[in-house]
Amino acid sequence: MKNNPNIMFELANEPIHILGTDGTYGSGTQGHFDNLKTYFQAIVDTIRASADNILWIPGLGYQSQYSGYALNPIEGDNIGYAVHVYPGWFNSGNGYEPFQRGWNEQVQPVADFAPIMVTEMDWAPEKYESSWGKDITGTAGGEGFGANFKKITDECGNVSWLLFTSPDLLADFTGIAPAAGEEYSFLNDPEACPWPIYQWFKDYKQEYNLEGASTDYLSLTDLIVENGEALSVMTSSSTSLTVSAVFADGHTENISSLAEYSIDKPEIIQVLRGRIHALKDGEASIVISYTGPGGNKMQATVQVNASTFPLTNEVFNPDIWEDGSFDETSGTLITGQYGFGGWYYSNGVDLSNYKYLVVKLGNTNACGFSFRLYDENSYWTTPGVYDVGNEDQVVVSLNDMYKDGTTTKMDPSHIYYVGFWSSGGCPLIIDDVYLTNDENYAKPTGIDDLFPVDSESEFVDVYTITGARIRLQVKRLQATKGLKEGIYIVGRKKVVVVGNN
Repeated sequence: MKNNPNIMFELANEPIHILGTDGTYGSGTQGHFDNLKTYFQAIVDTIRASADNILWIPGLGYQSQYSGYALNPIEGDNIGYAVHVYPGWFNSGNGYEPFQRGWNEQVQPVADFAPIMVTEMDWAPEKYESSWGKDITGTAGGEGFGANFKKITDECGNVSWLLFTSPDLLADFTGIAPAAGEEYSFLNDPEACPWPIYQWFKDYKQEYNLEGASTDYLSLTDLIVENGEALSVMTSSSTSLTVSAVFADGHTENISSLAEYSIDKPEIIQVLRGRIHALKDGEASIVISYTGPGGNKMQATVQVNASTFPLTNEVFNPDIWEDGSFDETSGTLITGQYGFGGWYYSNGVDLSNYKYLVVKLGNTNACGFSFRLYDENSYWTTPGVYDVGNEDQVVVSLNDMYKDGTTTKMDPSHIYYVGFWSSGGCPLIIDDVYLTNDENYAKPTGIDDLFPVDSESEFVDVYTITGARIRLQVKRLQATKGLKEGIYIVGRKKVVVVGNN
């Protein structure tokens, strides 16, 4: 089989855990991927000593996790990555946006530099019991799994995929729709995978086979940017730029990965195979050009705003932990119970060029909201915590952050999660979140800014001057009882403790 151009090797089936560089078993950290790379690189090198067949490399977590390969990829030629996708994976089954986010976090970083082959994928209503994936085709950009899977992979621009189902079922497939009044079966129900895939493959064939095509079929009449003429993209991430070509006979084609892109500020954004990559905060303009198969050329222009903390439905994720909601128009976040919503940066975002992160709020919260930042790529690590309380502004000194309840300083050069935690069910209006070097945001340090404990009955947290939380939600009147002499932060105020208190 070696050196046969029609034979490819997938190196393993659904790895789950690997021993990481830190000595723990798992699949979520860069250390796990670094060891996985070492493992598969040895196999690749052995094969390459005598064979040049195409090799497909699996990821972790039953072939659902790949982000670590973006930082430490397999080396060599004819290398791609083999992915498995079923309803429920990559946040799928909850509509388009969560599915797209899951794909962007785990697969897109690899698709940006290497081919992807989805070697297992199927779906069907549960009643047929003929598929691993229990879901429906649905509609592209809406509910359901199948149509969203196709939309995401088409727009990714570097993905091939296979239908995964029993050979006997495929042998029985006829491509004939049921007669009027006849009941659907797994093989002809539009909500199960065989029928829509059959139609989609016919569309693919027509798109790439232009022999005998009419003049109207080849004549380009318009370019439509489905995302709109103004886009917001989160810095250090990417988003799809969906461009459709309209032809004289009325049909449209997704040409996102085929168009040419001219950018006026390439230091802010780049476009690769139809995806916008935001490199730094700022605004830029993209001129999209495409020459149709009939030879005529058209252009469209898109304005892009790259922001580290965009408050848009497309980017702000209210479901990082538990199901929440976010209204872009009003800036209103409601988390699930003990939930967390905000922004996730799969490769980490560097905030070290700024001194302060400022949060502007539009209402008084009633669910114990806190603003949190994580410098490790896991939601279950210890974040820096800034209680919102009754304040309308939270200022984070980025060079003076500590993990909650510890004296461990945080590193602002690689922040993975930023957002808001609450006990759930209450609205928080977020007016703005931004970075600045304006020294007006520096916290006062003079003796005039030290306050005695007042007699308010509100509950407060108590921190040491180094940022370690030592008391949680105690009455303000009793906040410093028994503490040693020194300076503390009580309910966001500096307090001097002297003598017996």
